[in-house]
Amino acid sequence: MINNFKFFVCILFITLILNSCKEKQFADFILINANIYTAGDSIYSPTAMAIKNGKILYIGNNESALEYKITIAP
Repeated sequence: MINNFKFFVCILFITLILNSCKEKQFADFILINANIYTAGDSIYSPTAMAIKNGKILYIGNNESALEYKITIAP
């Protein structure tokens, strides 16, 4: 029982470390303050979308979508 728990903790730790090493993706196009309709029957209606190379990176709220914006230092 303890060996199974140790194994589970080790796998969880390794997974967390590998996922934290992902490179941040930046969008080519960010749409905010929009009414985005989804196929779900959810009450939640997203207001922003981030797109890169024609693929959707993020759909959700305005503040989180702006995290995909590239900031260029002067």
